Amino acid sequence: MTTIPSTPASDIVRDTEQNTAYSTTKNQTVSQASEDYLHQPHEKDHSSDPGASDDDDDMRKITGYRWFLICAALYLSALMYGLDTTITADIQGAVIQRFGQVDQLAWIGAGFPLGSVAVILPYGFLFTTFNMKWLYVAGIVFFQGGSALCGGAPNMGALIVGRVIAGAGGTGIYLGGLNHFSAMTTRNERGAYLAGTGFVWGLGAILGPVVGGGFSDSSATWRWGFYINLIIGAITAPVYLFYLPAIHPTPGRPLQDRLLSLDYVGFVLSAAMWATFAMGFIFAGGIWQWNDDRTIAMLVVWGVLLALYALQQTFCIFTTPEHRSFPGHLLKSRTQILFYVTTTCANTCMFFTTFYIPIYFQFTRNDSSLMAAVRLLPYLLFTIAFNLASGSALPKIKYYMPMCLVSGIFMTIAGALFVGYLSPSTPTGHIYGFSILMGVGTGITMQLGYSVGSLKVKPTDALSAINLQNVAQIGATVICLVIASQAFQSNAINNLNHVLASQGFSQSEIRSAVAGSQSTLFEQLSTILPLDHNKNFRSCLGPMGPISQSDIIHLYTRELWTILGLHLPRLYRTSLTSRIDDLFCPFHDTCPIMTIHNPLPLSDEWKDPDEYVQALLSFATESVMFMNLCGGVHILDFLTRDPDLYESLLPQDWRSFFEHHDIHSILQLLLREDIGPLCEPADTNAGPENGRTWNGGAFPPASLLEYIRDIRRFSFRREFTTPEDSQPLPSHIAMGMNKKKKHEVEQFSRYVASLSETVNESRGEPLSHIVDFGSGQNYLGRMLASSPYHKHIIAIERKHQYISGASRMDVHARLAKEEKKKTMHNAKLNKLKRQCIDCTDTPELAPELAASEKPEVPSLGVGSQPEVSAAVPEEPARQDEDDTTFNMLGDMTLEADDVLGSMYEKPHVLHVPKPRPEVDTRGTVSYIEHNIQDGYLEPIIAHVVDPKTSVETRTSTEEVIIQPEDKKPSDARVMVVSLHSCGNLVHHGLRSLVLNPSVVAIAMIGCCYNMVTERLGPATYKIPILRSAHPRLRKTGSSWDPHGFPMSKLYENYQAKTTTGFKLNITARSMALQAPHNWGRADSEDFFTRHFYRALLQRVLLDRDIIPKPDVPDDLYKDHTENPNAGGIALIVGSLRKSAFLSFSAYVGAATVKLSQDPVRGELVKERVCTMSDEELQRYEAEYLHTRKNLSIVWSLMAFSSQVVEAAIVVDRWQFLREHDSVKECWVEPVFEYGQSPRNLAVIGIKK
Repeated sequence: MTTIPSTPASDIVRDTEQNTAYSTTKNQTVSQASEDYLHQPHEKDHSSDPGASDDDDDMRKITGYRWFLICAALYLSALMYGLDTTITADIQGAVIQRFGQVDQLAWIGAGFPLGSVAVILPYGFLFTTFNMKWLYVAGIVFFQGGSALCGGAPNMGALIVGRVIAGAGGTGIYLGGLNHFSAMTTRNERGAYLAGTGFVWGLGAILGPVVGGGFSDSSATWRWGFYINLIIGAITAPVYLFYLPAIHPTPGRPLQDRLLSLDYVGFVLSAAMWATFAMGFIFAGGIWQWNDDRTIAMLVVWGVLLALYALQQTFCIFTTPEHRSFPGHLLKSRTQILFYVTTTCANTCMFFTTFYIPIYFQFTRNDSSLMAAVRLLPYLLFTIAFNLASGSALPKIKYYMPMCLVSGIFMTIAGALFVGYLSPSTPTGHIYGFSILMGVGTGITMQLGYSVGSLKVKPTDALSAINLQNVAQIGATVICLVIASQAFQSNAINNLNHVLASQGFSQSEIRSAVAGSQSTLFEQLSTILPLDHNKNFRSCLGPMGPISQSDIIHLYTRELWTILGLHLPRLYRTSLTSRIDDLFCPFHDTCPIMTIHNPLPLSDEWKDPDEYVQALLSFATESVMFMNLCGGVHILDFLTRDPDLYESLLPQDWRSFFEHHDIHSILQLLLREDIGPLCEPADTNAGPENGRTWNGGAFPPASLLEYIRDIRRFSFRREFTTPEDSQPLPSHIAMGMNKKKKHEVEQFSRYVASLSETVNESRGEPLSHIVDFGSGQNYLGRMLASSPYHKHIIAIERKHQYISGASRMDVHARLAKEEKKKTMHNAKLNKLKRQCIDCTDTPELAPELAASEKPEVPSLGVGSQPEVSAAVPEEPARQDEDDTTFNMLGDMTLEADDVLGSMYEKPHVLHVPKPRPEVDTRGTVSYIEHNIQDGYLEPIIAHVVDPKTSVETRTSTEEVIIQPEDKKPSDARVMVVSLHSCGNLVHHGLRSLVLNPSVVAIAMIGCCYNMVTERLGPATYKIPILRSAHPRLRKTGSSWDPHGFPMSKLYENYQAKTTTGFKLNITARSMALQAPHNWGRADSEDFFTRHFYRALLQRVLLDRDIIPKPDVPDDLYKDHTENPNAGGIALIVGSLRKSAFLSFSAYVGAATVKLSQDPVRGELVKERVCTMSDEELQRYEAEYLHTRKNLSIVWSLMAFSSQVVEAAIVVDRWQFLREHDSVKECWVEPVFEYGQSPRNLAVIGIKK
């Protein structure tokens, strides 16, 4: 006898000593269990491929006939659950004939889904917390016990109780199958197996009436419709008990913690809510009258329970957001709400048709239960066929909205035909036709919410999305059957009582007839009723009869679905980024591979990125207007040049056009106006000479329109839509962040986590760490290390103060424990201080003591704007030298009552420190204090991965030296990320991908382009020089920094007409920081005022002979020490308060405070500018006020054109990655909203 090897639980669960961190987030546990299972050494199945490797994570650990038996058992159980969902549709007549009590008819159909929906949320949570195998077995036991009770029920009450118990157990069967397939299959095959579970359940639900009708009309009777479950259970039981592996979703987590995490209050309220709903509507109109006090009380209790449950889940009363039973956070997503409604509509339509078409035929055609079920075959066949067809078509057409729309149209038409034409005499062929239309509509979208809903959320919420669909699917069954049954029975019984009042039929006979048990009653009426009464009877079953009145509910559902189909957002073309099984897989625990067909966010005009890059470089090196606006002019020269810079820069036709329009209309034209119609040929529109106008004024010249078109076509698309399921950062994580930083961290952390899953899947191995370049206060790393991501972060930062502040914020974020404060006594230092109490000189300390005494203060470079956080320590205010502080109280502490002299003796109070929240150790942060000077990170990575290595820091260069104790290579797979790193840090991060074997991916977002150095030396473009030379131009342009711009060989070797290499000076790079699309009217006016005041102040300085009149240099980058007038004067005003811009006088007053401190010309400023009266300054402002508009126009053109400068910089970084063979794929895309943070372009690279 062949023995099938079983897999013990110890082989499946990861060793808790190797992985002490456990998951407490319910949405992560299925995928976690899958990883735990797939990565364990299992007992080899000798019936499988002998060449298979146990260490190959891409292969399933259970294969051969053992896997076949497990799949067969799980699918048979799902089929059994589906059959039992609808099997009572065609046996209810026989049940009523056996037991009577037709007023309890609704319980026969609704009891099963009521039991399911009451426990679906608790059961789903339990599967993420406890052993999956035994929870599944418990569901089987409950289901089989309920089936046995139904089969042997002596009365209606026992049958109803059995149905509720079986429904509760059926939920465990269905969820258990899904969870087991998710945990036991590989990523590539998981989708197919999970989709198969849903299909088998749907097949069982559709075939249920046929099976039930067959048993009902046979000698086996309707009872075998339930006994059959016992036979199936007995056959599959050995597989459940001996071959199904025991999978633990949370290995190592204490039992007490798992029990405490359950949402007991939510479970009780949800179950009670559904129970009172069903009882209230089923009893009303039957056992109780609608105006009965019991009916009203029951419905009021239901409403109260519903409100309490909503409040409890919303405010997380007696639970936490991670552990609450209902995934309420998904209700913030429009898509999830709409899919919830559509799933409800789909199941309402399916169950209504399945339950009430057989009743119709039984009553009007005197059909047996089997024959009535056979008449459902057209509907069943078309439902199955179109369900399979829609599943196959979805990955190809890539949009789900058309499916919803087509489905809604078919079902609305079918519902309207049922309502309009259904009568006792409706031809059977018509009924078949209506049913086929209904089957087409139902089949298209029956499983759509499962297929797509889980793809529209982040991976950790996939299980929550499926739970939401489960509630919609099973809850719809309860709602449909309860309400439709009441509508049918109430109207049918009332109408029949009216027609048959004088014919001697009892209430029991009438109720039984309504249930379909005595359809011969209809045949008897043709002989015992007069013709007019027969017409009246037929009218009660006609278009406004009970069945059609119930069908009105059906019609409203279909119409609602049609409306939803028109409004559902389109499905992003996920086939570009995912496999077919991603679309089928409702529980897919990884994100699709981000293979981007267009690696740059270009306008629709560009089909080939190489074509775009060549056109971009050609435009940027040949367009004189662009080169002047981006690096060729400076706003300080605007009022000091002769001739006027405005006239020198812009052609006459542009200036003539600008004269007729205000600045905001010009901005509208530059940034937002659709210029397509304006660029149409003159033969289709009247030319300027024929009075063609724009915006009520002059028409823009063709050269201006062409320039606008060029800037737009070469600029990147920056659109980004915040995901609908986006959640705000937790308060303990968001501490210290402003609104902009919160948005950046929220969206980029989400993106990085998704990208890490993509890298894992693409490379077939998980990432071990994420390195944050220039981590600052570690906002990004802290979010990635926290729930729900739990990543391991290496934060590299050169400023000690930032690391200290970040470490303290980690304590508040529950990522680290607070270290006890220690008082360090330095005896040597104290002795030196005591010796020099009477000295006026500070004693000279040893270097190591001086270093320990002197606090390091971070120096902020130009353009560096770190976030301000209360957690970052500020330097204490320095006291004056003659201040003396006396510590009069020593170490004593006084309370307020002690000082005031309380008349009551204060009782002794023992102060118990508040318990600290538990530290979450699933994600870690390692801080490295290091000045990044290149992209080589292997020593740092090796030290973090293997702490045995020792670290030395050379103080001269701050270079980290690693001395390993052994020669073992580090087993690290690292992704380098950066959120707005300044200057060359992004270059170092990009180079890290090609310099370090451990770095397998990068995601870099740059900023502060003005701090990027230059690699190729001064630009030599032959354009008219319209600006003064500046020392900074020569200094930055001649730096020859090997780490500077450009990075790529393409840019380095690009052959322009007058130079080799593509170059951008510091003025052009500084302009790239502008965000003109974010300008509002008030913002624009503020900018224009500031620039006008600064240019006007430069004119005042010139007129007061503080600076000489600048000459026109022949070379901007030449050393002008012999002719200082050509080199310009570097007088920096810097930032000023908003109050300084209320008037020009206020501006000059604030600016001269800074300028007067200049060591060269400060005294001249005090003498010649500070003494100017307000009247003189006002005359200056009035004299040059007409130039404000001209300056505003030039500044707007500069900012508008700078979009191409940013595109050129980002393309260079992307091109650098393309040029290395080790890079598998690279792309650029916006990762947060431009309106929130305009530097939103991320450069992504993945190594082969």
